[in-house]
Amino acid sequence: METWSLSARDLKKYPHFDSWMSANEATSLATNADRVAAHTFYPFIRYVQGWTRYADKGDLGIRKDRPIRYAARGDAYIFSYYRHLLSGPYEAALRAYGLQNNILAYRRIPEMSGSGGKCNIHFARDAFLKIRAMENCCVIALDISSFFENLDHSKLYELWSRMIGQKKLPPDHLRVFRAITKYAVVDKQKVYERLGHFGPKRKTKSGTVISGYLTPFAKMPKQLCTGKLFRQKIAGGNGEKSLIEKNFKPYGIPQGSPVSDLLANRIPPLKTTLPARSGALQNCAYG
Repeated sequence: METWSLSARDLKKYPHFDSWMSANEATSLATNADRVAAHTFYPFIRYVQGWTRYADKGDLGIRKDRPIRYAARGDAYIFSYYRHLLSGPYEAALRAYGLQNNILAYRRIPEMSGSGGKCNIHFARDAFLKIRAMENCCVIALDISSFFENLDHSKLYELWSRMIGQKKLPPDHLRVFRAITKYAVVDKQKVYERLGHFGPKRKTKSGTVISGYLTPFAKMPKQLCTGKLFRQKIAGGNGEKSLIEKNFKPYGIPQGSPVSDLLANRIPPLKTTLPARSGALQNCAYG
């Protein structure tokens, strides 16, 4: 497996609860199993990404909202590293079953010319060429609502264990697994409001209060608050209502974390067992 490290351009620059760290510090944190096993993960910050679906001229398109959650810097680096650890056996499983060109989402599939990776235009063309070649066939197109929010934790645990060739997850992997399944979130606007970065800005002529961001994004502190202030203002330590929402359900992972895409592309197990390949798939069964 290729070595993993972070460079300066990989560092997260968005505001969050934890402090800034260098590329060396981030790499040292994410790749140290003992530190990961003892790491305290912050809540994800959540916002809603929305857009209006296409509609014929004169018609109103239906609005579609998608909740996006992004992790604190240190947490994101850890998720990225463990995605790296899981992606090797995952890709090996796809090759073993000849599915490396079929699973399209969140993966880079090289173009035949070798000039880059395929995009949706290439995939659509491949599909139409296949349909034309088969002539008599059926095509199924569907969209699964709230897919990430309904992934079963027990199945993810089983597949995660198999991907690393273990019956049970070791402490560091278990810590990451729990952070991505028993995750916590806070609403972005409520956090900024609680910390004084969002609130009333002006009044209209009729007296209606218009709220907005009081601190320009360019001047927003990279670390939104200290650990002490987080416990007081966000976690409700000073008597204010906690803003933290926890996922106690036995299903669901946050869309937006560096490891969520790979977990969503999970391979269901088969009864048969794949042969080990370069030590990556020992005692693993995929389908």
